[in-house]
Amino acid sequence: MKRKDLARRAASAAMAACMMFTLSAPALAESTDALMQLSIGSYRSSSLLSEENSFPTITVDGKTVTEENKDPILGECKLIYDETTKTLKSSGMIKGNLTIDAPGVNIELYNPGSNPAVQRKLTVTNAASVKVTSKYYVAVGSDVEISCDGKVEITSGTYIAVLGNMTVNQASEVAISGKSNNLSTVTGNVKIACSAPVTIRNNGTLGVAKSIDYSGTSYKYYTEESGTAHDPAGDPITGHLTSGYLRITPVTLHALTVKNGTTTVPGSTSTTNKKNQTTTSAKVAKGDVVEIEGMNFDSAKKAFDQWKVESGDAEISNPYQEKTTLTVKGEDDVTVKASYMTPRTVTVTDGNGTVKGLTQHGTEKIFAGDTVEVTAKEFPGKLFDHWECAPELTDESGNPLTENAKKNSTVTFKMPQGDVTLTAVYKEAKSFTLKHGTILSVTRGGAPVKVTDGMELFAGDTVEITPNNRLSDKLKFDHWEVRSGKVTLNGTKTATFTMPDEPVELEAVYNNLYTVTVNDGTATDTINHIAGDTVTVKANVPKGEKFTGWKVKNNTALSLKGQSIDLTQPEITFTMPRTNITLTAEHKTIHTLYVVGGIIDGSGKSIQAIAGDTITVHSALAPNQQFLHWTSEGMGLSDSQSKNDPLTITMPDSDVKITAVPKQLYTVTVVNGTVHDKSADTANPGDTVTIKAYDRTALGEVFVGWTVTSLDANGQPIVKLDNPTAASTTFTMVGANVEVEANYEKQHTVTVLYQTEETGTPTEDISQKKTAIFGEDIKVKAEDKTAEDLIFDHWEVTVGGLEVPGLFADYGKADASFKMQRADVTLTAVYKKLYTITITDNVNHGVVGTRKTKVGGTVSLEAAPIPGYRFKSWEVLGNNAVVSDAGILTLNDDGDVLVRAEYVKLYKLTVNHGTAVNANGDADSAAAGDRITATANNPTPDQIFTGWTVEGGDIGLTEEQLKKSEITFTMPAGAVTLTPNYSYVHDQTVKVTYGKAYTADTTADAKIIATPGETVYIEPEDRMADNWFFTGWKVTGGTGVTLKDAPNGTVSFTMPQSAEAVEITAQYAELHAVTVNDGTAAHKNGNTLLIMNDGSHGAIKGDSITIKADDKSAEGKVFDYWEVTSNNVSLNDDGSFEMPNEAVEITAVYKNVHTVTVHSEGSTKKFDNIKEGTLYEVTAPEISGKRFLRWVVNLGDVKDLDDKAGTFTMPDGNVDLTAEYVDLYDLTVTYGTAVDANGNPAGAAAKADPITVTAEPYPTIETFEGWTLISGTIHVDYADPLPMDDEGYILKADGTRLTDRSFSFVMGDGAVELKANYSMPAYVMPQRVIVEGGTAFAEGEAAAAEIIVDPGKRITVSADLNADPNMIFDYWEVTSLDEDGKATVKLEDATSMTTSFTMPMAPVELTAHWRTIDEAPSGDGDGAGVAIAGVAIGGAAVWGGYEITTRVILNDLLPEGAAIPANRGELAALLWQTAGKPEPAAQPAFADVADSELAKAAQWCVEQGLLDAKDGKFDPDGWMPKFKTIEVWKKAFPKQ
Repeated sequence: MKRKDLARRAASAAMAACMMFTLSAPALAESTDALMQLSIGSYRSSSLLSEENSFPTITVDGKTVTEENKDPILGECKLIYDETTKTLKSSGMIKGNLTIDAPGVNIELYNPGSNPAVQRKLTVTNAASVKVTSKYYVAVGSDVEISCDGKVEITSGTYIAVLGNMTVNQASEVAISGKSNNLSTVTGNVKIACSAPVTIRNNGTLGVAKSIDYSGTSYKYYTEESGTAHDPAGDPITGHLTSGYLRITPVTLHALTVKNGTTTVPGSTSTTNKKNQTTTSAKVAKGDVVEIEGMNFDSAKKAFDQWKVESGDAEISNPYQEKTTLTVKGEDDVTVKASYMTPRTVTVTDGNGTVKGLTQHGTEKIFAGDTVEVTAKEFPGKLFDHWECAPELTDESGNPLTENAKKNSTVTFKMPQGDVTLTAVYKEAKSFTLKHGTILSVTRGGAPVKVTDGMELFAGDTVEITPNNRLSDKLKFDHWEVRSGKVTLNGTKTATFTMPDEPVELEAVYNNLYTVTVNDGTATDTINHIAGDTVTVKANVPKGEKFTGWKVKNNTALSLKGQSIDLTQPEITFTMPRTNITLTAEHKTIHTLYVVGGIIDGSGKSIQAIAGDTITVHSALAPNQQFLHWTSEGMGLSDSQSKNDPLTITMPDSDVKITAVPKQLYTVTVVNGTVHDKSADTANPGDTVTIKAYDRTALGEVFVGWTVTSLDANGQPIVKLDNPTAASTTFTMVGANVEVEANYEKQHTVTVLYQTEETGTPTEDISQKKTAIFGEDIKVKAEDKTAEDLIFDHWEVTVGGLEVPGLFADYGKADASFKMQRADVTLTAVYKKLYTITITDNVNHGVVGTRKTKVGGTVSLEAAPIPGYRFKSWEVLGNNAVVSDAGILTLNDDGDVLVRAEYVKLYKLTVNHGTAVNANGDADSAAAGDRITATANNPTPDQIFTGWTVEGGDIGLTEEQLKKSEITFTMPAGAVTLTPNYSYVHDQTVKVTYGKAYTADTTADAKIIATPGETVYIEPEDRMADNWFFTGWKVTGGTGVTLKDAPNGTVSFTMPQSAEAVEITAQYAELHAVTVNDGTAAHKNGNTLLIMNDGSHGAIKGDSITIKADDKSAEGKVFDYWEVTSNNVSLNDDGSFEMPNEAVEITAVYKNVHTVTVHSEGSTKKFDNIKEGTLYEVTAPEISGKRFLRWVVNLGDVKDLDDKAGTFTMPDGNVDLTAEYVDLYDLTVTYGTAVDANGNPAGAAAKADPITVTAEPYPTIETFEGWTLISGTIHVDYADPLPMDDEGYILKADGTRLTDRSFSFVMGDGAVELKANYSMPAYVMPQRVIVEGGTAFAEGEAAAAEIIVDPGKRITVSADLNADPNMIFDYWEVTSLDEDGKATVKLEDATSMTTSFTMPMAPVELTAHWRTIDEAPSGDGDGAGVAIAGVAIGGAAVWGGYEITTRVILNDLLPEGAAIPANRGELAALLWQTAGKPEPAAQPAFADVADSELAKAAQWCVEQGLLDAKDGKFDPDGWMPKFKTIEVWKKAFPKQ
């Protein structure tokens, strides 16, 4: 449970306790008085107890209720009096009228049926409480009149509650409930003549009563359970009797005084004094919400300030609103006052500023003491410098405004008693012209100023500039030229200067650059050069290619300089001329020529060559071989060429293999078989050879497979047989002699024999005899011979005439499986004889069953039940078998067996008024010799047990033994009946230790005589004078005594028939003192502790005690912990403990509380009541553009501050802390990412932060060139800024370009922008795009199903429309795969009919797929569907991220409310409108644009270089991807 809930519940419980105390105060006073009188003396105590325990005076319909007639009181009706709860109860309808006078008695009248609880009029006086309920009908059938001390409840579950009038003269609460759609809950009038809360409900649809007369105190009423209160003064209760709910709550009225104002409370009165000040008086109650309105007594000079509560508990909804509402919170008189003050004026000279009141009064009315904020206006060409104030002003703390504060364009001050005038003083701007350069930063007054296009500069500004990168214009920066103004530039390229008090003009001067373009090669340093540079180029020859020379455009430009260059070398160096140069490295693929059976001139058996090379080969066969012809792979040979030796060929553009074929035959030899019907024959290499094995079945042999006995150098067969296990098979002849051998296995016999122990001569089972070869699977099974009284026992196995023990797993199983051996196998199944087990018993003497088993076998025996007998044991008549205790018979020797079940006879056992058990449990019969235990039933309270009567057999017990209520004996051979005997007891003595006993006929004494059935009262002796507290009674003698509790330690019991005197002893516990210094103690249940004889509080051992510390907040202290002075108790977490058997002293220890004040960037917060020694934590707020650095202690003895986490131990004094921050600067990485030292993404960083940037992965057709620093400064290891080359590329310490895709640096003092740069190769081979079911086009070219484009271009594909209206586009499938089986391209959106991609350096094939409307999208594929597209695009999440990112960017860039353009026409129109619809320089003349406005927009966009047009067409419906829209928009409006 949360602490707030606990606190709320505790508060509710406390309030309920207070209400109960208020309601029961008279009774508590009475009870306290009675307790005090009880301690005076035992005689008075006895007298009071006698009065308390006397029967109450109750009359019902004039008849007095007594002990004799209390159950039932009215004869046949069920009205009874329950003495225990002091309640008069009924459980049925009481006919006629019912009048009850019952002082201090609860009345509960209940009818669970469909009749009233009281049929006619009900009158109740002097009762404790009254509750009348009818479950299914009217509760009372006529009028009701009730007077009681407690609650009145009248309820009907399904009908009206009272059929008549109802009057309540006295009660603590009234609740009436019914349910009817036709009548009200009380059909007559309701009169409440006391100040009690009343609730009347109708759970049907009609009202609550005919009329209601509430004559108690002032009240309010509610018509809904959680609704608002109604005031009967303005809204009489009579108007709400038809509602289904009415609750009346008594209230106490208090005085409301409204000074300088009025209220709308009915009956309020107003007076006006001589100063025209109005005071209004009214009466209100707790919870009232009233309207109050101020009255200005001097409207010419003053204005409303605020409302204040001068006294009482009240809350004003808006104290600064002249007309507002007030809520009464407490039970006291309330005084409120409207204050009025003279408003003051704040004037800004020439209107050069805005004024804002920061207090609740706002700006309309500003009073002395209010906080005011004045902000200087901004003007073109001017810069605010400082404020001049008249009079001099103070800040919110009353301190004079400093000169630095007056230099802020926004100044805040505390309003003085008079009017205020402020004058804003400005500086004038100076013009600054910068040609071919960019302002990187401006610092003004030590703070950075945001750089904007056309920004104004002022004298003293520090300006940082850099030349524009004009490499795209083939220009390289050389130096700065100062055209006007007295400035000194610091820096060569990126330079800074201080703005003078005059205009300044600067210009960047450049040199021309010329380009070296290298196809299939690289140029050193850079591709751009100044004339005269030394340039080295190197060919990039792919693996498997051979360089053939350089092809040079503008070759004459090289020869003009007299340069002699060998263009056949892969690396050349030349001097750069004043023109562009293009060089192409040419090469061809290297292929291999391999010769089998021959050699190549000068190169052996293989040579590498390129297409066009001429090569000659010669045959080189074995001495015994002659050349026949050439065969070739990879090129064709004519018939004449194939017979030339030597052979000369021209190398084709592929690998080539040439084989010399000789004129020679080889021999095939077959062992145990034939080749071409002979044992040996010859064949050419490559011929198909057929071999056959001999049929040797007549020899008892079976063919099992071939073996190739001719092996190569590695020991492997030189040929491979097509089917090595077939008797006839084939193989392909090789260039060598071949020998093969046919293999056979001999067949052997499996024989199964049967043998019994008696005959000893085995017989053969012909049906299981078989022949088999080695390794063949064999299965046999022993025959079932149980019909011959034989049973299988085991197998005996021989192989080749020798006994084998492990041919198969289990020789004891009739089923056997094994692999055939290389010899005859004989299996002999050995059987044993079955013998008969005959079962009989000693009662019926006949055969009751038979079983069979072999010697060593077992049989489970089960004895059948026989009425009148109990099974005892098994007896074997012979010595060849035994039976275990569990009934398992084991046959040990040959021969049949006779076994008999032995039973014993059972005799009837009867126990009257008792029970009998034997070793098996309850027993109603037993066998002779059984041990029996009999137990007599317990005697009634007026009886005692006297002994047993035994009938039947002799159980062998003496007369003395038979006097015990529980006996044990041995059952005789005959029936036995046992009967317990009891006798009655009469008057007996009652003795009380530490107390007295008495009855209705005797006086109280420590020893009396009582009759069984008589009520005996006992009371304890008061021993509080000795600090002994009575705790209860203990029966120490006699039998049958049951004590019943009564108030004040008095109990009673009904005198039993006890055979001996009844003795009862009062129990006491010693009181021990409980001392709590600076606190209080009570019982855990809320009761106060007992008063000891010396006046101190005490408790007994085992009591649960709760302690509470005193509130010392007024002294600036707070409770810290409890200190146990006596060291004899352990405190629980909730401040409770268990009282020990000795005195306890506990002291509350306190600590001081102090304030923690926290400052952070202009804001201050205070936290009060922080305890000394507390581990405290402060949290720095997040501030835009800044990062928290640390906490600094301004005040306080803080010793353990964690300046990062903000934790410390509170000292004994106030603490003042300030949060320090560092500025964050924007960090932008184009085509890359940035992370901080912890690896977290970094979009901003502080000075000296370590940062790591990483370039994005680049396409395979692009090359990463390096990093350029667009703006800002960065450092390595906190040293000087990183240098850059003339093209703006960042350089490493050794002066070379930084080409690492990932590098780290330290953040400078300002924003930083970096860019990762890539380059495309100068020339790549065009590739093909094929689209099945659609078209493709490159930007600016026509669409077709098949196009050829250069890698790197942006390609757009569109699916053809489907003529079937029930089909919708599903996805694109990329069917072209690379050598790794991956898609050759990544689509931007594989599920869009129109999508795009960047052309790779490989062909691309796409297929458009459609699905029916009802069909689910292809979310998962098998590689042929959308999964391939998913691989290509990198997942739907990538596309979703692209969509979200581009939409967010466009929504930020585009004018508010503008839709994202869907095509070129919409983009052109939006660009033109945003630019202000400027007139184009030329008249538009687009053939495909009819609208004049759109034509102007298109013409203007083309002229600005934002969009293009071809062949007189603009293509307004052309698709415009979002990323392209972003590029165009940023180009049109760069400052965004």
